[in-house]
Amino acid sequence: MSETVETICAELGISIIPVTRSRALMETCAVNTLERLLAEHGPAHLRAVLICIAETASNKRSLVAPARGASRSGSQAQGDHRRPSP
Repeated sequence: MSETVETICAELGISIIPVTRSRALMETCAVNTLERLLAEHGPAHLRAVLICIAETASNKRSLVAPARGASRSGSQAQGDHRRPSP
């Protein structure tokens, strides 16, 4: 895991846990998805996505791959038509 992903998660109070453990509030094990968001969109976008999830009370358990994937496809659906990275 990159230091950037670790740092952003720590700043927001999000713990990264092993996939073998059950998640509690503000915990995630979807490191690969976080790394992909970082690589494709940069640290500011990753931070914004995680802030949106973490600061919405009903979403705090949603730190799983489907929630983050939805944020990515949602941005494209709302007019972000940049070509994906190869």
